[in-house]
Amino acid sequence: MSKVIYLIPEDGLGGVEQAARSTKTEDHPCLNICFMAGEAISDKEHIKYLNPHRSVNNPLAFWGAFRYLCRQKPEVLICSLWRASFLAIFYYLFIFFKTGKKIKMVVFVHSARFAHIVDRFTTRLAFLFAKEIWCDSTSTEDAIISGSFQNKSRVVSFFLGANKVIFERSDRARNGLGDFIFWGRLSPHKRLCLALELFNRLLISNRNLKFYIYGPDAGDEKIIKDKIRSLNISGSVHLMGEKHPESYPTELFHSSFFINLSSREGMAISVIEAMQVGLVPVVTPVGEVAKYCSDGKNSIFFENLDDCVARIDKASKSGECYSAMSDNAINSWVSCVDYNMDLKRKYTALL
Repeated sequence: MSKVIYLIPEDGLGGVEQAARSTKTEDHPCLNICFMAGEAISDKEHIKYLNPHRSVNNPLAFWGAFRYLCRQKPEVLICSLWRASFLAIFYYLFIFFKTGKKIKMVVFVHSARFAHIVDRFTTRLAFLFAKEIWCDSTSTEDAIISGSFQNKSRVVSFFLGANKVIFERSDRARNGLGDFIFWGRLSPHKRLCLALELFNRLLISNRNLKFYIYGPDAGDEKIIKDKIRSLNISGSVHLMGEKHPESYPTELFHSSFFINLSSREGMAISVIEAMQVGLVPVVTPVGEVAKYCSDGKNSIFFENLDDCVARIDKASKSGECYSAMSDNAINSWVSCVDYNMDLKRKYTALL
């Protein structure tokens, strides 16, 4: 039986799922990370796929996950995202009315905004039953947690650990003259159309630049394609499809900048990944990004198109300036406590 179960709706390319897959089996002998539904991505022993051939919206997936919890009888039940929170509430009440016992339930929050009204209602309701509420960053905690819930709140490090893959980028890329890249969901809040406008301005002074965009469609792919056509930059912008989890695109070899002009963010794992391999992020200072990115030191903050174009041009034309920012981006994460160990510390304290 698992002493600790961490319940997530389904595996995928998001930060929640990526962080869960980054955990190491040997460090978590009493933990099972359980995806309620969806196809398997990881083959790690402590990661379980409870209904691999069912959709997360299938009631049978919910029932299968509930039966799994009843068999395992966890001492601590962690849940991320509203579907998992809904099941956790159901299981909590089932055990309480059956045995009179209260399980130790943890609600893990990953965004400074609720996705919709169902998310808001379910997550807030889960807070009432939770022993602790974990947040992926202080910005998420500040935005979501208030009142009596503050006593339950803990921040868990969402740094996924030092990157062990060393990229020997081309001289051109390491001097700031390389291409641009993005990976993440193609969703409206990522503002990739604004990133395309920025890139189009940069093409005026360097027609050889390329912009590689990786990610699954999350509602904005058609709009992005239309924007590329309207700007007449289809020869310079490449939609690369989904980035394989836990891997880095080969285009890093000749890239210098990572563009992420999101209107909102939590921890922004993709920005951290980019910094670890020496890319200089061009970002909007939202969410936790504003706390680990330092404008002009390890990143470039976006305020408006004219200012940002001028600052990228300046960094590109000074190899020394770009190299300093690139080195600072890498060094920002050298001594940080990682998610794998902080997660273990948090649930061990509850056992």
